[in-house]
Amino acid sequence: MDNLNIRIDTWLWVARIFKTRSISKQAINNGKVKINGIKCKPSRIVNLNDVVLVKIGCHEKELVILQITDKRQAYKLAQLLYKETSASIIAYNEYLQAKKLSTDFTLPPPKKPDKKQRRQILNHKRQSV
Repeated sequence: MDNLNIRIDTWLWVARIFKTRSISKQAINNGKVKINGIKCKPSRIVNLNDVVLVKIGCHEKELVILQITDKRQAYKLAQLLYKETSASIIAYNEYLQAKKLSTDFTLPPPKKPDKKQRRQILNHKRQSV
């Protein structure tokens, strides 16, 4: 199975990096996927041991291709197709810590303001303008 000619957009879908092939193709066209440090097209054929850099949201995943297949499988089996580099894992953990620290934990009000309170809020806003 390793000598298959699989496109990068298909491989990213098979490896369950992206939910659909069209989302995978769109990410590649937007420059969020690089193979061996070079931007690629969706039709680029993947090879074993290629390093794929995928930007997802605010972080990047660096994956090394271990297996090539054209069959989409369960997530546990799809994880065997690639190995995430240790630098990528460390960077992702740092991203999660920073995100956790930056989150503002303000509690919502216990109840909605009643009619009188809404009028007071509106009057206050009008006066401040």
